[in-house]
Amino acid sequence: MLILLALLSIFAGCAKPYTPPANFSPLPSGTHIACVHPFSALKTPLHLRQTVIWEAGDRVQVMQGIMRLDGGQKQVRLLGLSEIGIKLFDVAVGGEGHEVHLLAPVVGSARKLLARQVARSVRRIFLTYPDMATAQAFVGATSVILADHTDDGNQVLECFPPMETALRTWSPDQRWEIDLDDYSLMNDITLPGRIVYQDHRAGYVLTIILHEVFEP
Repeated sequence: MLILLALLSIFAGCAKPYTPPANFSPLPSGTHIACVHPFSALKTPLHLRQTVIWEAGDRVQVMQGIMRLDGGQKQVRLLGLSEIGIKLFDVAVGGEGHEVHLLAPVVGSARKLLARQVARSVRRIFLTYPDMATAQAFVGATSVILADHTDDGNQVLECFPPMETALRTWSPDQRWEIDLDDYSLMNDITLPGRIVYQDHRAGYVLTIILHEVFEP
């Protein structure tokens, strides 16, 4: 009985192979396709200034975010401020975990839950980008899809030619998705000016407006 339960646990943790929409076909053998995550090439640290809008049902919270993103080390330090400049949280996020430096009492009794949600969303948006070296590739009428397996299940990137940078990424297994829009050149770096992250399991949406990018 214990062996059976262990096997069920193992198989429950294995993600199913990704199945593309019906109008997508596997890429012909030997054909090259480019579709990359917009933050995957950022190997030197950067500071990002953002407006963050958090929505859950009828609740809406607008915050200002100051982020230090170190893509090479896969680390983020994020400071969240209220609209009038009160510090709400200060969290360091890595590829595996997070460390809380500040959680203001004004955040409420669910401070630890907030820290976990902040860390999870930051990790998925800014730090989760497989190299797609073994990805499955599919071609549709107006876009291309790459799907690869990560520790978090399958992750999918979708590009719309002529761009070679993803405009959408999601995990069908973990039920989150990210839209990456309004690309522009900021400090000689092309980044999405608007990011919409939806966590369907947790039931909230984050909209991130990027205002400024600069080197530390």
